[in-house]
Amino acid sequence: MSNCTGWLRYMAPLPLLVITPTAMRAACVAVDGDNITAADVARADAQFAAARQDEIVAPAPAPGARRILAAGQMAVLAAKLGIPYERGPGACFERRTEQLTREMLAEAVRAALPGAGDSFQIVDFSRTRVPVGKLELTPSRGELWRGFVRYGKNHTVPVWVRVRGALAVERGELVDVTAMSGYARVFVQARAETGGRLGDVITVKREDNQRRLRARVTATGRVEIDANDGSGGGDAVGGGAGNPGGA
Repeated sequence: MSNCTGWLRYMAPLPLLVITPTAMRAACVAVDGDNITAADVARADAQFAAARQDEIVAPAPAPGARRILAAGQMAVLAAKLGIPYERGPGACFERRTEQLTREMLAEAVRAALPGAGDSFQIVDFSRTRVPVGKLELTPSRGELWRGFVRYGKNHTVPVWVRVRGALAVERGELVDVTAMSGYARVFVQARAETGGRLGDVITVKREDNQRRLRARVTATGRVEIDANDGSGGGDAVGGGAGNPGGA
């Protein structure tokens, strides 16, 4: 009999545990911040609307994970919050996530490369769901761009996208030219005769003397001629070595 009594004593809490799989199968409450608040719990059980809604209950789970509050834990929580409570089901919480879309990525490309317009194509991208946050991309010389979604206080998750044809400089665009020779720097404007992505060498024609030069694209609407690097970036098209600052 004593053994039976012992088993019954340990089995008594089991009904609380049975609630957990049920809560996991039910739709989880999507949490936006870094913490689960009483307001989030109230969306799962209206009884918690009586609590102060900004009260922090628990840390929000990592993206893709779930945090379960079993029925017994909900009762304990209600007591701690000092609200009347009739025993109900458990609750499930997860961080709000979303699927990346071509529209979202195109907007991020334009933010990273102002002036890109519609000159590019989104070929492929991360298919994993990501937390709702700010999408930031880093332009690349190749098609593969990398970036991250910034969410919460200071959390990030990596993402990638293949971008084809994103130009930092469009043909016919007036660009800012930085010409370097030794320790000297000259700033002029030139007309792009060819378009290019970051890192590409393009042909530009100076506005003042119509001289054509090869320059490397360094940013949106900006190119650089460096006579010091030996890459030929300062060579005049159709002639010998060019003096980037000369007439």
